[in-house]
Amino acid sequence: MNSRRRLFAVACLLGMAGPLLAAVAEPPKPAVPAVPAVPAVPAVPAMPSMPEAAAAAAQKLKAEFFVEFDEAADKIQQLAAAMPADKYGWRPAAGVRSVGEVFMHVAGGEYFIMKMAGTPPPADWPKDPETTVVAKDQIAVWLARSIKEARGAVEQAGPEQMEKSVDFFGRQLSGRGLYLRMLNHMNEHLGQAIAYARMNGVTPPWSKSAGG
Repeated sequence: MNSRRRLFAVACLLGMAGPLLAAVAEPPKPAVPAVPAVPAVPAVPAMPSMPEAAAAAAQKLKAEFFVEFDEAADKIQQLAAAMPADKYGWRPAAGVRSVGEVFMHVAGGEYFIMKMAGTPPPADWPKDPETTVVAKDQIAVWLARSIKEARGAVEQAGPEQMEKSVDFFGRQLSGRGLYLRMLNHMNEHLGQAIAYARMNGVTPPWSKSAGG
């Protein structure tokens, strides 16, 4: 009887050992955490090509240039209109440009710089404009025409023309530099014309609203 009990006990133990051994041999696998979704990367906008970037830069320069150019052009034409016709021959001293010659010199400067940038002057532009065009109404026509044509030349200038190097009295200037020089030239002689007007008792029209 004792032997049978021992065998039964061993059998029972062996029956339980199987699942226990299996549990030890193969421990439960830990749960794998869910991988968070990777947010979508926004598309990077395409960079403009070099020609497109150059064209955009040229347009920006033109827009800023025309703000200054148009103001100077408007003022010098206002002043040319305000100066009496009988003062167009007045000059502050011998050997110095007269009132009329200053305005024609501005017109000539527009055409001169346009020519250097690659745009020839009109066929009817006088050979010696400062001495051959002396009447106020004729000067007004040339002043307005030269300003309009100079503005048009800048509007039509492409990136290649803006970058082109030109010899300007021993200095190398780009097309941009030439057009800036044209603006500088007009402003320089606008200041001269303002001084001439004041010396002759003429108040610049844009100054009247500000008290002179």
